[in-house]
This record gives sequence, C-alpha cells and structure tokens, in this order.
Amino acid sequence: MPGRVDGLTADPAADRLLLTSNEDGNSTCSTLTPGASEPLRTYRYTGVTHGGGTDAISVVRGQIVVSASNPADSTRPAVYSVHLQAGTANLAPVFWDNTVVTAANGPLAGHSAPLALTDPDSNTVVPSASPRFAGDLMLDSQGDQQLIFAHSGGTGRQSLQVLSLPQPVDDTAFATPSTTTLWVTDPTHDVVDAVTGPFPAGQVISTVTPNAGVTYLAALNLTDGSLTPIKALALIEPKGLTFTGTIDLAAQDGQHDNHSATGNN
Repeated sequence: MPGRVDGLTADPAADRLLLTSNEDGNSTCSTLTPGASEPLRTYRYTGVTHGGGTDAISVVRGQIVVSASNPADSTRPAVYSVHLQAGTANLAPVFWDNTVVTAANGPLAGHSAPLALTDPDSNTVVPSASPRFAGDLMLDSQGDQQLIFAHSGGTGRQSLQVLSLPQPVDDTAFATPSTTTLWVTDPTHDVVDAVTGPFPAGQVISTVTPNAGVTYLAALNLTDGSLTPIKALALIEPKGLTFTGTIDLAAQDGQHDNHSATGNN
C-alpha cells in the first residue's frame, strides 16, 4: 500500500475491501480483492477540489463515498462520491462544507443554517436498527463537534441534519441485532480490544477526543447529542471502532485483549 492507510471498509457486493491513504494530501484510493490475480489495485484521484486529502470511506446503497479531509477553507466539498475506472478514482461532490442543514438538537432544533465545516473526518452508514437517522450517511466533523446526517445524499431528494456535540468525537459505531463484539483500537497501549456484549440493537458508541485529557468511550444519545462515559471501559484509550457479529475469539491466537462489558453505564 502506498502511504498510510486512513480509511478502510468492506464492499460486499464486489467481494473486496476499499482503502484510502494519506488523509492530509496526495491521497490515493485502493481496492483489495482476496484471491484475485491482481489483489491490490491503486487509483489516482481526479476531481479533488477541496485542497486536502481523503479520509474515511463507505458504501451507501452501492455508491462509494469518501470524506474530504483537511480542507483549504469551509466552502469546499465535505464528501465526494467515487467512481473507479481504469486506474483513476473520479470524484464528484455529494455535499459541501457550507451546505444548508437543519439542526437536529439544541435550542435551534428544526431551524436551518449553513454549515462551516473545518474538519471532515470519519464517516459511516447508519444501520436500520438505529433509533434515528437510519439509512443515512453520517459524517463526523471532529474539530467542529458536529455529526452531519445525509439522507438520500447526492440525489435531488438530499436532506441534511446536524447533531451538535459537547465534545469532539472520532469514530462512532452502531449496534445491530446481530452485534456481539465491539472492536476498539487503542494506540496508547498498542492493542486492539475485543469488547463482548450484550449490545442492544440501536446502541451508539463513540470515541470521545476531549481537548484536554485522554480519549474515552461514551454512549451517544442521538436525540440530544449527549455523550455518557462508559465507566466499565474506562481503561481503554480508544481511536477506531467497529462492531461485528459472532467472532471466535479463541482463533485470534491471543493477538487481542478480550474485555466483557454490557456497553452500558
């Protein structure tokens, strides 16, 4: 892989992984198809107009999207759609750093105003089990303490809402009915933690990155944006998060620490 990998997701319909590298600039997009004659293919971007790089990558209803990280200013694209073709990854804006959105919480809930994003970062697709924003693309603008939810993004029916947060967050993961394990990267301790449930379907967990102090795991309330620390997991200093279904932990050869917690306070 060229550079440092920042974004990673599965593309089950194509039996491959999608990767992005170098979030601040000179970014590339790659596909990794196990068993293929050419497993790794790297694509050069065309259409990068925000002045930075690309970060998280997701697949929304068959459409590949990437976060437009490290923008030159807050008038640039925040998310691009990606079309892979003959060695190039052609980008088109889905929405912008200054797109008009509706406030989802706070005293101005229901009112519309333009964004002023400075730090588009993680993104993910909200599962159907979520109590709110199901099916939307969620973009985390970490430094702005905002989560943007795009419904029918990139279409004529696109609508956006913004959930304001009391602290910056990095990754956010959503539990589904089949969820059994939360995987957490902890770069401070150089481990990947496996946290076993139960996790109620619809539960949302975020990595909180306070301006002062260590990172921690918190339960995110999608109604009011509050973040409640998960005390049972206070020893973890998290970064990346993902939920999975049934995992045979014994097959991991001791490479991961195994914690057991309810995921609740």
